[in-house]
Amino acid sequence: MKKLFYSFLFFAAFAFAPAAHAQKFAHLDYDSLLRIMPEMIKANEDAAVFYKTLENSMLTMQTELDTKLKDYEATKATTIPALLKLKEDELNSLNQRIQNFQMTAQTDFQNEVNKLKKPVLDKVNKAVKEVAKEKGYKYVFDSSPAATMLLFADPADDIFAIVKLKLNIPNPAPKTPGTGGMTPAPGTKPNGGGQ
Repeated sequence: MKKLFYSFLFFAAFAFAPAAHAQKFAHLDYDSLLRIMPEMIKANEDAAVFYKTLENSMLTMQTELDTKLKDYEATKATTIPALLKLKEDELNSLNQRIQNFQMTAQTDFQNEVNKLKKPVLDKVNKAVKEVAKEKGYKYVFDSSPAATMLLFADPADDIFAIVKLKLNIPNPAPKTPGTGGMTPAPGTKPNGGGQ
């Protein structure tokens, strides 16, 4: 009798094990979610402004170098050697500063981008984690085209819309055909003919 009881427990454990260990999986297109988040749009705009500032500084330095190089070339034949050497040293120094600025600017830009995007990424990751816990998902995969981790995904488990709702992201305004995606101003025709 004991043997029969243990056999029954053994088979019951196997029969119910898959249900006990069943794990729910979900996916969402992380990149698409980030692209429509107002905070990420703002972070990208701020990063572009920062980049433009760096670019303007670089252009200013390059213009200064070009001007000094033209002056050097124009006066080279009539300038005394000691003064010529000073101008060459100044040109070399300015050129070196430009190269150093380029390297530093790349690092500064990447640091700024990371600083601007980190709070947004943290917010999204928190929302994904909350939705996963609320819905009982054990794993959530990134199904973005750039993410090559997922080979198959059942559309029923796409939690994109739920996470978007949790983040309070509004739906984008519908695009009007023939306007290049822009909504025409009130009182104008879509093709630009206000007649």
